[in-house]
Amino acid sequence: MPEDLTAVYPPTLAADELELLQLVWDELDRTGNWPTFQAIDRTLLNRDDDADLAELIARIPKDLLHGGRPSGGARADPDGSLSLTIDGAAVCSGTERVLQVAIAAARIGAAQFRKGPAHPAEVTFDLVVEELELDLPDAERKELGRRSAKLLANEPWKSQSTINENGWTVSLDRDIRFYRGVATFEEYWRGRERQRAAQRAAVPGPIWAPVSDSAGRAVTAQSDSVPSPEPSAPEAEQPPAAGRVVNNYIYASSNLAIDSTDVKQTMKPPATGGSEKPAEQLQHPASLSSAPDEALARGSHPAMVLVVSVVGAFGIVPAVIQATKATWAQITSASLVVLTVALLVLCWFQWNRRPRARKAGLVIAAVFALGIGAVLILGNL
Repeated sequence: MPEDLTAVYPPTLAADELELLQLVWDELDRTGNWPTFQAIDRTLLNRDDDADLAELIARIPKDLLHGGRPSGGARADPDGSLSLTIDGAAVCSGTERVLQVAIAAARIGAAQFRKGPAHPAEVTFDLVVEELELDLPDAERKELGRRSAKLLANEPWKSQSTINENGWTVSLDRDIRFYRGVATFEEYWRGRERQRAAQRAAVPGPIWAPVSDSAGRAVTAQSDSVPSPEPSAPEAEQPPAAGRVVNNYIYASSNLAIDSTDVKQTMKPPATGGSEKPAEQLQHPASLSSAPDEALARGSHPAMVLVVSVVGAFGIVPAVIQATKATWAQITSASLVVLTVALLVLCWFQWNRRPRARKAGLVIAAVFALGIGAVLILGNL
């Protein structure tokens, strides 16, 4: 890291954290691609049996290292890549030339974006090489283009990038405006800080909700000065407090990330006659009682099922018996009629409860109906 950055560059990293960042960069420098989680994990285990890559990654700021941070307590993907940002590469050795190209890309990109819609909102590797007046052999030029493209892939001022044989092309996002005129990493880092400040300012403030006390008077709820992003206990386990309101909202920053914040609001109960009465708690819509599942089911009453079964059996079976002369056909068709009626009634009774059983029952009932017709025809013949 340049000496003039020691006073302004924020991360204070331990020796093993610096070793991990350097190891990731060395793999990119050696192979031309970012290493996988498994490759770095095996390398660290070869050096130290007690190394825990997942725990080590968790200690490094996300602004320096990408990848290896699954959510929900899951394990990291062994084939997932670990990659550095420009901030992360700045603490590694051997990155001076690539950092020079990346910072120049931000500066040239900011100038390109401000030229207006008549010019494409993009910056290319050729433009950077031309401005820096780099005279490099073809092989070294290609390697520099590949490494710088990999490094720029994680920067928050680009929308997309393409890599080709001769270099790369990066499409610019509106946030490139914060990097106008940057020439050193110190200036680039300050531009990143301005970008973060603009993103924080774009986040909506807490929601103020009026509540009423026990006498029906309106009281203004006051929000806490610093909302707690991670409460000490789950919301369902915390005892309800008088006048406590929780409002949830989702916001999107100017980049791709989407986050949510719980804003906890507390209310000061009014004093009445020297004694304080707790205000009524505003009921959250999710806590309202809902109708039981039984009320939503449309199943029929068992008595109705019995009536339909009796009417169907005693009304259809005699007609089937009279429709044929053969005894075996009478018995078979009457049995099929009873089964068909029972299946149809069962399907109707379980209309909203078991759709798969209903469909299967209707298919079987249709097959039985065809069987009845076939038996009647054969019996008459």
